Amino acid sequence: MWRAEELLGWLRETQWGLDHLPLEERQTLGIRLDHLRRLKWLVLDELGKERQTPWAVEQLESIINRRYADKSGLVVTTNFDPTALDSPFSAAVRSRFGDAALCEIIDLSDVPDYRPRRHP
Repeated sequence: MWRAEELLGWLRETQWGLDHLPLEERQTLGIRLDHLRRLKWLVLDELGKERQTPWAVEQLESIINRRYADKSGLVVTTNFDPTALDSPFSAAVRSRFGDAALCEIIDLSDVPDYRPRRHP
């Protein structure tokens, strides 16, 4: 499972150099995207919470589109309505999420938060 922001950080590492890593751990963006593509299931947590830069939107859209085209397993958690026009998702991603033949949206907005509340 990846929090969307952490996944983007892992992918972003390839853009600013990996010289600090041992040679056997250096990977290109393509290698990391290919790794994600080969996963039987990918779980993206808190999608839409990440900073919406053009690069981030492009990478997430690429991952979602590829998994959709390959009919690969994808589970997404988000606090947004994934098909709403005011969601942070691109039109292409909203369209993928709205395809009832391949996607099922489960609204959990009425489910109480299970995490304990912190008192000040």
